Amino acid sequence: MTLPNKITTIRIILLPFFIISVVKFSSDKNLYRYLALGIFCLAGFSDFLDGYLARILNQETEVGRILDVVADKILLISSFITLSLLDNFLLPFWVTFIVIIRDIAVIAGVIFIYLKYNKLHIFPSILGKISITWEMLTIISVLLLFKYSYIIWDITILLVVASGLNYLRDSVRTFRGKRQII
Repeated sequence: MTLPNKITTIRIILLPFFIISVVKFSSDKNLYRYLALGIFCLAGFSDFLDGYLARILNQETEVGRILDVVADKILLISSFITLSLLDNFLLPFWVTFIVIIRDIAVIAGVIFIYLKYNKLHIFPSILGKISITWEMLTIISVLLLFKYSYIIWDITILLVVASGLNYLRDSVRTFRGKRQII
């Protein structure tokens, strides 16, 4: 297993510790919120680090691409769901719902393309990467109990919808044979 893949695996392993910290948080146990914030920031940094190391060490692999996407989806979806379900945080469930719907649509597109071409097509767009960054900023702002988190999640939702439409367009073009799968 390559170093970038090990870092991605650590990101997945951090998730239960993040969820436990968020669930244990209460107004008299603020330390857990900071612990959750630290774990989430570490996981977010590992997302940058594994990709960077894979490129500079020339260790990009198909398994790594898949593992990275899976780790991102598990981390972000679990974080959004956890923060939406707890009373301590003010993340509305409609925000989580839109993020999840977009991810389901993207995954469905990947599956359809795989079924047609027998080849996985996982090449994130720049808009998708920007969207993931804003999703992470949303989680961080909510964990910080930032008064204006709603502005951040509104921007996030706009980017999530835009990237979802972009992925849908690319998937349709690929499925119709108007876009090449490398």
